[in-house]
Amino acid sequence: MKLTSEEAINKLITKSANKFEHEIYLIRRGRLEYVHHNNNSIQLKSSVPPKQTTGKDVNEAKHWYRCMSQNDFLHLKRRDVLLGGDSYGGIATNFDYASSYFSDTNSHIVEFETIADAPLLYHTFLGLNTGKGTPAGPKGEGDGGTFGLGKTGYLGGKAGDKFNELLERTQITWRLVACKLPLPA
Repeated sequence: MKLTSEEAINKLITKSANKFEHEIYLIRRGRLEYVHHNNNSIQLKSSVPPKQTTGKDVNEAKHWYRCMSQNDFLHLKRRDVLLGGDSYGGIATNFDYASSYFSDTNSHIVEFETIADAPLLYHTFLGLNTGKGTPAGPKGEGDGGTFGLGKTGYLGGKAGDKFNELLERTQITWRLVACKLPLPA
């Protein structure tokens, strides 16, 4: 028998409260809304839409998006920094591109915002390149560009280190804008 949306949300809340503590907190406060569900998962979105859904040139972007796993999201939630890794670990200038990576594995999409008086990430990241010649720029994808924060990303992870430093200094804030959570049996 197929669950109604209300039954799916209640099942998630009653049987997964410890596993998805932050997400359930947001549901209870009306900050995450139901999108749809099937027998395996429930999809939720922020009650406040993402600020950039289409491409924004990287040299103007104040909002960045990243699709990440539940473990990566928990690390961000608990420590206010991103989990390092060996992958590209990209951030994109628009929600639509980041959501193309949305899956059962990459189950959370986070919006990052540089605060008003902080320099834009583009200029901050280009300033990290101390090598000779023209500094490498963003990867030309995602209708605006992406920067890799992981070890195979921009400058071998230097961008990720700087991004985490800015998160710790609250020059970058973040919020959950979408998630796909497994429904308990």
